[in-house]
Amino acid sequence: MADQASDTPVLDLLTRMTADSMVSAGLDGQSLMIARIAALVAVGAPTASYLTNLGYAYQLLGRRPDAVAKYREAIRIDDKFASAWINLGTALAQDPKTRAEARSALTTAQKIDPTDPRVKANLEELDALEKQQH
Repeated sequence: MADQASDTPVLDLLTRMTADSMVSAGLDGQSLMIARIAALVAVGAPTASYLTNLGYAYQLLGRRPDAVAKYREAIRIDDKFASAWINLGTALAQDPKTRAEARSALTTAQKIDPTDPRVKANLEELDALEKQQH
């Protein structure tokens, strides 16, 4: 297995090539961000952090199903990564049909890291969404 130092030039080249082709195609910064994170995932074994960031980039672009899939993949890799659970919860909260699952994801995140202020804020937002629905 190659060490990190020898992988860096390959990653840098892949990232530059991807970025250059996207800029020349006229794509926006968010699409470029997705390409860069996807390049990181492609070069090595995906980490929960990379996959969560990729999911968040998809979420910013309104690609909720892609975002949810990446968050779930991140959780499969590391089910103690609170950010993946939080982001999964926020993505699922956008659809009234998946709000119960959103609450479950946020509750899981709260158990993992009870001090993370994002959990409390997102649970409060979910409560407000559910109140509006009724």
